[in-house]
Amino acid sequence: MSTGWSRLCAFGALVLVALVLTSCTGSAGAVNACRDGWHVLIGRAGAHESDELFGVSAASPSDVWAVGVARPDVGSARTLVERWNGRHWRTVPTPDPASGDSFLNAVAGLSPSDAWAVGMSRTRGGSARTLILHWNGRRWEVISSPNAGAGDNALVAVAAASERDIWAVGYHDSGSVYRSLVEHWDGDRWTVVSLPLLGGGGDGLNAVDAAAPGVVWAVGGSARTRGPSQPLVLRLSGQRWSSVPAPASLRSATLNGVTAWGGSGAWIVGAIRSGGGDRAFGLQADGHNWSTIPIDLTTALSVDLNAIWAAAPDRVWAVGSSFDGRWYRPLVEHGVRDKWSRMPVPVIHGYDARLFAVTGSSDSMPWAVGSAAQSGGPQHILILQACSRHLSQ
Repeated sequence: MSTGWSRLCAFGALVLVALVLTSCTGSAGAVNACRDGWHVLIGRAGAHESDELFGVSAASPSDVWAVGVARPDVGSARTLVERWNGRHWRTVPTPDPASGDSFLNAVAGLSPSDAWAVGMSRTRGGSARTLILHWNGRRWEVISSPNAGAGDNALVAVAAASERDIWAVGYHDSGSVYRSLVEHWDGDRWTVVSLPLLGGGGDGLNAVDAAAPGVVWAVGGSARTRGPSQPLVLRLSGQRWSSVPAPASLRSATLNGVTAWGGSGAWIVGAIRSGGGDRAFGLQADGHNWSTIPIDLTTALSVDLNAIWAAAPDRVWAVGSSFDGRWYRPLVEHGVRDKWSRMPVPVIHGYDARLFAVTGSSDSMPWAVGSAAQSGGPQHILILQACSRHLSQ
């Protein structure tokens, strides 16, 4: 099946996701004293296990969560959660369903006693089911979450407008194609939310962000019955979701990350898929018009941007990877108003490395997470910390 959104394109059909994913675990330890530039931390993976981080969220400079999956060579994949307390990263125990594979894609931290993580679990021989965990200040616990139909369901991203207004997005198997999935927490329970009819040959969502209660953006991709895939942009205004037309010039494109502010502003990152390599781009919406911002490709054959975070409405950070023909390198882009610049990141010699998520808080530097692997070896968690105030300007 041909799909138009990155999670499925990257990992194959959903029925294979739990088997294909590389994973994340690790007791990462302390980061060195903060000095100018980016600091790189590669976690320790077991000889027979791969570990990977897919999501990160900062409630404060001393309270950062990162989530993903730990996949042993033998046995079931399990959820992985790491926490930064201002001095050290440590692995926090998480519950997993009794059998099958489980992993987490994203996390939203609101306070030291309130955080949400979302992903997917699969019992052996069964359909994939949504997985939602909640941190109550003492432990992580599984929270009952709905599914759209009996087919595969997965949650890819989560965002919080308030402690009683949480949004999670992903996709589900509607019988013949995959369709977008949006779920909402109202303080009492999670429910599946009705979306506008999108038509076409399938669609799915990769990212969500909440600017305020009643102001939410979600992005991904849609596959036409004929012709190239198209970017998918959905926006909640008040009580109703609607589809927002993306620039018509974007063909074979998927949107991977979004960060929103105010009533109608948003930054979005994505990539155009082609046989010659992926071509990353940025979009900026001001409520009336789109601005397309190209990403410099002069030193890479292929560039992907997977996530974006706003330090302010006119200052954003985006992360992903670039491929030079031999190695995948971590990529960090900094956007100021309508200009992007590539930030110097230390070369991790001998490793293929990718970044999947980025975060920060109002008074802290960005954190970015992903994975790194030597040729033929296991995946290790990868964490980057920016340690210079001038980087945020």
